[in-house]
Amino acid sequence: MAAPNNYKMAKLFQPGAAPFGNFINYYSFNPPENRLQLLTDSLFNTLTNGIHSNKISVLDIGCNAGDLTVELYKSLTQRSEVKHQSIADVVMFGCDIDSILIQRATEDNPYPDQITYRSFNIMEGATRVMHLKAFLDSHQKERFDLVCCFSLTMWIHLNNGDDGLLKFLDVVSSMTKFLLIEPHPWKCYRSAERRVTKLGCQGFEMLPHIKIRNDVDVQIKKYLTENCGMTLVKDFGATTWKRSIQLFENTSLKYILK
Repeated sequence: MAAPNNYKMAKLFQPGAAPFGNFINYYSFNPPENRLQLLTDSLFNTLTNGIHSNKISVLDIGCNAGDLTVELYKSLTQRSEVKHQSIADVVMFGCDIDSILIQRATEDNPYPDQITYRSFNIMEGATRVMHLKAFLDSHQKERFDLVCCFSLTMWIHLNNGDDGLLKFLDVVSSMTKFLLIEPHPWKCYRSAERRVTKLGCQGFEMLPHIKIRNDVDVQIKKYLTENCGMTLVKDFGATTWKRSIQLFENTSLKYILK
């Protein structure tokens, strides 16, 4: 029985075995600086100019083991100190569907008073509202100032279809002033399917039914601006993995947890 068990364990560490993007040791092959070096002072300046509060609340959806959450927190607080801005506090909430990754993030959390982690499915409405409201209430905030969706939309799309992707965009747009999003281009969808097939894991059932395909990143931008009351503020350019990071602002002035 040793060989089959070892084989199953080996499969757990293969990229194809992460159907929600919940890769083990993800930040060892895509470290936080790959994104943060693009954001530099520009993100901080936009936040401080657009948020009239001495506390910034940030939601990092799909935070994995929390490495990027922590580094983003450090980046925002360090820039506040250097520039002598009026921000007195940055509080962050990281969530992920994978409870093991959240356990790791919690155990390794160097700022437990400022960063909170919880495991839940962001697509489950009642659970989502319960967790997010509890966090916001605990910090006397009515909405998030910034929501981050780093390399997340493809996994939402593959597991929930076109309707699920658009619903997700509606939800995240309605709860924040600013939205930082890094969509996958369609070629990444094909790569994900190939990895699953090669490893012999269950494929993505929704993939054959997806109609938003070749220009998925363009369609995400279009939906945010035309249907969600968002305005593109800045395109930070592409990461080393050739995925663009874009910042949108909620100009509808309507915020709700739903």
